[in-house]
Amino acid sequence: MSVRKLEDKQNDNGFTIKMFEIMLKNESDSERRVVHQYNCTAWPGDVIDTSAHLIEFTHSLRKAKKEFGVGPTLVYSTDCQRTGTVIVVNAILDMAEESSEIDVFNFVKETLSSCPHIRLKENQYAFIYEMILECLFCGATNISLAHFPDRYKEIQIKRSILGRPVIQEEINNIEALLSIQTQNDYTLRAKVSEPLLIGMDIEEDVVYSNTKSTNSYLVPRESTLTDFYNFWEMIYKYKSYTVVMLDAEDERIGSLVPKRKMTKGQFTVEVLSSEKIDCVLKRILKLTKGKEIPREICHLTFLDWPKESQKPSYLGYFKQFCDDVREVQRTNNRDDYVTVCSLDESRSGFFCAVDIIVRKMNANALVDVYHTVKRIKRVSSSLLDTENHYKLCYEIANICADDSCDIYESINL
Repeated sequence: MSVRKLEDKQNDNGFTIKMFEIMLKNESDSERRVVHQYNCTAWPGDVIDTSAHLIEFTHSLRKAKKEFGVGPTLVYSTDCQRTGTVIVVNAILDMAEESSEIDVFNFVKETLSSCPHIRLKENQYAFIYEMILECLFCGATNISLAHFPDRYKEIQIKRSILGRPVIQEEINNIEALLSIQTQNDYTLRAKVSEPLLIGMDIEEDVVYSNTKSTNSYLVPRESTLTDFYNFWEMIYKYKSYTVVMLDAEDERIGSLVPKRKMTKGQFTVEVLSSEKIDCVLKRILKLTKGKEIPREICHLTFLDWPKESQKPSYLGYFKQFCDDVREVQRTNNRDDYVTVCSLDESRSGFFCAVDIIVRKMNANALVDVYHTVKRIKRVSSSLLDTENHYKLCYEIANICADDSCDIYESINL
């Protein structure tokens, strides 16, 4: 037997495809076979969470099985639980193509009985349901920036296999998964008095809770936002140098920043400068704790989100505000927490979602609204009003995609 590599493709969606030629030689004849190897590279560490990469990998694998004919599929991993998960998900999807009914419980039960070395934990069992839901009703949610405007138009009119709008199906999936999240080991929660910590690793395509990463957000709870000492103590403790305020009209939050200077306990806050540009109020503050070295804080308030409204007055201004925050961090060369403040935590979650979506656009030229929103909601269900903010995330992504296309066209003129 001889083996020769024919091709090696690196896919942008988190997996590689390799082609091998196998020659089987005997005394009278020889047989040539071509084997396709799909290697998933986007399943980091101990993370038990679906991603656009895993969904794309599953769809590509199933497409290859149909294209290259019959025969068994060899599934292997150093983690037998992952092997079992891939086998079960693909078998259930096969079942869904042949029948209008699927039976996950009994299939998993029979699989585990026949393969005792594959032992699934409770969160892995929930993960299988999540993968099946997304594959059946959402499909590939990772969209290239260049194709996003056309895909966005298509998504608005496209229907799922149940006849519902695709965007509504994505919202239903998120809500369905959130309804059972209290039973999942991988759902992390914070105490009412503690801030919500959100970390996003753009390259790994993972959202973390209570873990700082390259893009991190700190969302204070209401009890902290209405107390001057507790708020600035939190800012000092987490070493946050950028504060975003989304409640311009609420006096309870407005009192956190003095007109000139204020001291309470060990903390003194002094306004060094204040500048209003369009819908943004930018202030530079000096935060001092006792006799320690003062810290300079950039405080940005968005002025165009009415108190009783579920969305900003104009999405273009909000998108520009998010850009301003990123520019402040880039200019100051900071990789610290962005503290996002609002008495309505869904506003804070919306800001985090938009910022992560745009950062991913800039880094990888990809848009994935579904998984970004799902992961933020998993940190806390109070982050984002799914029904309203989900569609707004798509709208802002479309604004960004149109801007990128205009820039590209102007460069090539």
